[in-house]
Amino acid sequence: MIGFFNTYRDGKRVTRNELGDIAEQYKNWVTNRSGKWGTPVMEAPDGRRDEFIDPYFKSAKPDTFVAILRAREPGRILIANGNKKDDKWHLQMAQRWIIQYNFYVNDARWGRMFVRVCPYFPFTARVCLNQHHWLANRMREEKIDFKQSSNAFLKCGNPNYRAANWIVVGETTGRGKDSSLRDGRILAVLRGSNDRRPALPAYKWACWSGNGGRTWTTPQPWTFDDAQPFHSPSACSQLLPHPNGRIYWLGNINDRNPAGNRSRYPFVVGEVDRTSGRLLRRTLRIVDNLQPGEDPLLTLSNFYAREDRRTGGIALHMTRLLALSDGWRGDAFLYRIPV
Repeated sequence: MIGFFNTYRDGKRVTRNELGDIAEQYKNWVTNRSGKWGTPVMEAPDGRRDEFIDPYFKSAKPDTFVAILRAREPGRILIANGNKKDDKWHLQMAQRWIIQYNFYVNDARWGRMFVRVCPYFPFTARVCLNQHHWLANRMREEKIDFKQSSNAFLKCGNPNYRAANWIVVGETTGRGKDSSLRDGRILAVLRGSNDRRPALPAYKWACWSGNGGRTWTTPQPWTFDDAQPFHSPSACSQLLPHPNGRIYWLGNINDRNPAGNRSRYPFVVGEVDRTSGRLLRRTLRIVDNLQPGEDPLLTLSNFYAREDRRTGGIALHMTRLLALSDGWRGDAFLYRIPV
C-alpha cells in the first residue's frame, strides 16, 4: 500500500477523500475507454448475464471488448475511518457491496471471457474463462464440424478430438509421487450442472492423465470405490494431497438429485483410493450441515483447505454463506479436521 501511494500518488496521505477520488478517476477512465472502443456500459440484468450478453458476441471481432456491465457485488477494499476535523484516519480492509465493472472480451484464443475489476484500492481483478469456448475455437481452426449449445457440445465430427484436447478446469491431484496416483496417473475431478435440465443426474466428473496432463481421458461420472456414482451440486470441490501419504477430497454430496447449484450441503471430507482414483465410501465424514432452523439457502461451498501444520490434520477455511435476495452475508470459520 505504501509503495503504491508513494509511486503513483506522490506520497499523498491516505484519506477518505483520496480513496474516493481514485475510484472516481477509474470511473472516468472506464467512460473514456468505452467511447474509444465503441463498447456500451450497461447495468447488469436481474437474470442470467450470459444470456443477456450473448447478442453482443454474435458479430464481435477477435480481441475486442464487446460490453461492460456495472454490477453491485461484494468486494474487499481499503477504507479510511476518521473525521475531517482532526484529519486523522484509521485504515483497514473491509468487505463492502460496491459497484464493480465486468469487461466482456472476445479473446482470439480463449473466446468469450470477462474480467471483473474493482475500482477501489487494492483494485482486485478476476479473470473468468470458459473452456468450452476455447475448445470451440480449436475445432474451428481444425475445421471440425460440431454443434454447441451453451456449455455443451451436442455433436462433434471427430469425437476422439474432444477426449485428447480438453483443458481440464477443475481440481487435480497434481504431479509427483506424493500427489499422483500409485501408477503415476493424475486424477482430475470436475463439476457439472443440470441447472437447465434438472431431470439429468448431477454428478462430479472424473478424468485421468497418464502423461503429466498433456492429454486426458473422456470425463465420466466420478464414483465411490464400489462403482456407485453419487449426487453432487454444481459447486467447486478440492483434492488435497496430504503429507501422511493420503489424498483427501472435500466437497458437497447430496442424498438426492440436486437442481443445479442447490443444495450445497452437507459438506464432507473423504479419502481417495490411490490405486483406482475413486472415493472411498467408508472414509466419508460430514464436516458441516444445515442446522435446525437455518435457511435452506445456506451455502457450504466457498472454502479452501490446507495442511494444518499445528495439528497434522486439515485446516478448512469456509464461510457459512447465505445468498439472499437483499444481499450476501455470512461468517467465516476455521475448521480443524483430524486425519
